[in-house]
Amino acid sequence: MRTAITFALLMPIQLILNGSTTELDAVVFDCDGVLLETIPAKLQAYMDWMPPGYESLREVFKAHNLKSFGQSRSVQLRYFYEELANREVTDDFLLHEVDRFASICEPLCKAAPWAEGSKEFVEACKAMGARTFVLSGTPQRELVAMLDQRNASRFFNEIYGFPITKAGGLLKILEEGDSDRDRVLFIGDAEKDASAALQVGVHFVYRPSEADRPVTIVQTETKNLMALVM
Repeated sequence: MRTAITFALLMPIQLILNGSTTELDAVVFDCDGVLLETIPAKLQAYMDWMPPGYESLREVFKAHNLKSFGQSRSVQLRYFYEELANREVTDDFLLHEVDRFASICEPLCKAAPWAEGSKEFVEACKAMGARTFVLSGTPQRELVAMLDQRNASRFFNEIYGFPITKAGGLLKILEEGDSDRDRVLFIGDAEKDASAALQVGVHFVYRPSEADRPVTIVQTETKNLMALVM
């Protein structure tokens, strides 16, 4: 079994991507379904949030959540009201509903474990000298709280949550770190992640989760991120 001492000898970080060895300066992680197994909790939270009188929309909303996981909850809840329920909502009302969702979601997510191999992989990246980031559609405050609960914020150079978009966050990381696109990796589990990586031009690794598989073509896929380490 590889140890932190072995990892420390690899400078810069070298991972197996697309079947070949690739040198990287930075690794960016989605959170839900990549770092933490919080997707089941969040999917349950959407169902528990369902307003009274809309039970007929439960299954179609569940299918939408799976397809579009990675979008912010404000986008998801607006979709529910305006597209599924055919009801216009104000921004103030939506903020109230987002807060109501958060009060349901946060206790469910608190008990979620690390994804298989993810904590070890983050530690390996840090030991190899890579800059590491979290880039998630979860609201910033809640995202930081989830990582703080696990004493994990210390592993990352920066943590980016909503309202920063996936593509916007990747561009920010590239610009502030003055990194070449071919030396940055984004690890995600949803179409929003894969399409953002393609749009920005960085490497992408798909980690399968409960979310629907990306329609964007995936070249590297692994359930256990440690499989990427040489």
